[in-house]
Order: sequence, then C-alpha cells, then structure tokens
Amino acid sequence: MNFVLLLDGEKVLASTPNLPQPPEEILKGLKNINDDLKRGLKNPDKALGFQVEAPEGTRIVKLFPLISEEGRPMTLLVAEIPFCSPDDTLHLLGRIMDNVNTICVAIDTKGTILHFNKGAERAFGYCREEVLGRNWFNLFYENPSPEFIEKFTQISKKEMPAKNLSAVRRKDGTTRYVSWDNTHISTPGGEDIIIGVGHDITEEISLRIKIEEEKKVQELLLDMLSHDIGNYIQAARGFLELVEVVGKLEDKALKYLKRSEKT
Repeated sequence: MNFVLLLDGEKVLASTPNLPQPPEEILKGLKNINDDLKRGLKNPDKALGFQVEAPEGTRIVKLFPLISEEGRPMTLLVAEIPFCSPDDTLHLLGRIMDNVNTICVAIDTKGTILHFNKGAERAFGYCREEVLGRNWFNLFYENPSPEFIEKFTQISKKEMPAKNLSAVRRKDGTTRYVSWDNTHISTPGGEDIIIGVGHDITEEISLRIKIEEEKKVQELLLDMLSHDIGNYIQAARGFLELVEVVGKLEDKALKYLKRSEKT
C-alpha cells in the first residue's frame, strides 16, 4: 500500500498516520538509499519516479510538485510501505488536495470523479457538488476517443508517474490547457484510483500560439515584400531600357536611374 508525505523542501508537514517509523526517519532512509531521490527533493519542479532498493524489497517513490494556497512550492511524496492503512492514506490525500492551490482530481478507472479540489473548481468553473459521481471524460472533453480514455486508464498499470497534456473544457465552454502528472493508489477494497495533479499552462500555450502566428505572418510579409521588390526592380529595368531606346530623359536622371538599377 502507498503512504504519503507532504514536504516543504525536506521538512515533513504531514504524513500518513501510524507509520512503523517516524516520517522523518523514513525520508532520511530513502534519501540515504537513493542519491537521485535526494537531488529530486531539492528541485521538485516536475513529477519524478524512482526505484529504491530497501531491505524489504524494491519500492517505487514518486514526487509531485504542489503549490500551497499561499503560493509556496511543496512536494507530495508517494511511496510504498508494508502495513500501511489505505484508509489513512486516502484520508490524508484528501486533506492535502483540499489545501493546495494546484489542480487535484481523483477518478476511478472508469472515469468516475471521486475528488475535485478547490484548485480544480477555480480552473474549470464547476463546484465540487456538480461533478462528483459524473464521468470525467464526458464532462471535460469534447468527444473523447476510446484511445484517449484508454491512455488515462492505463495509468493504473504503470509504476512511474505518467505525464500528459490535455485541453480541458470549462463549464463556460472555454478551453484550459493543463499539464498533468498522474499516478495511482489502491483503495482498501483493492480498486485503483488515479490521482491527477494538474498545472494550468493556458497562458504559456497561448503565448506560444501567438508567437507562432506572428512568425507565420512575418514570413508571409517578407515573402510578399521580396516578391513586390522583385516586381519593382523588373519594372525599373524595363523603364530604363525604354528610356535608352526613346532617349527622352535628361542625362543626369538617366545616370541616377542606371545607378539605382545596379543596387
């Protein structure tokens, strides 16, 4: 079963209760076993997964970046440990999800929404009571394909965090682009719950789209300009040839026009 730690840097803010060791000792032991995990705790800007060889066997340790309601970065550590109560872990996860500014959603493998935190309410425009028990894919995505749904539900079969980007439909019909870090935990009955930790990157995506559009416009204008300049040069050359034949331009003006034609 999984247990969770909520961290501010390497300081434990909350943990699954009734652990066989103090959470600080567990964290210290994990860091001593795995240097990559130690480095990951110092830079928790993205979801990370580690295989840790412990005396009782291989553990999978996952780190997820969160933002507190005050805007302070925190880290959610999810790991496996024997004799850990699923009820205690799920209860703590719910408390953590309700007290962070990050989007946090929990669904079962069929897509039924089990948890929807305040960050999700702000991002998507629904209150929790409107969405609990409804299907995540049907409510938040426009005609989701079976392949898209399968990609989500396969998260329950993966050990490491799964990352994806999706366009989520808000209640008002507008779209928000969300970068998701996903993992799964088990219920007391042995069912899988998919936990999605999301970061709204709509402004970043919109800026990229704007830059790409401006780049395309600039390329088009340059192409048009070079085409027009070519036309002007051809016209000037034709006019110069005509003047030389007809001979109705003053010598000074003719000299200037020839110089322009060379440049």
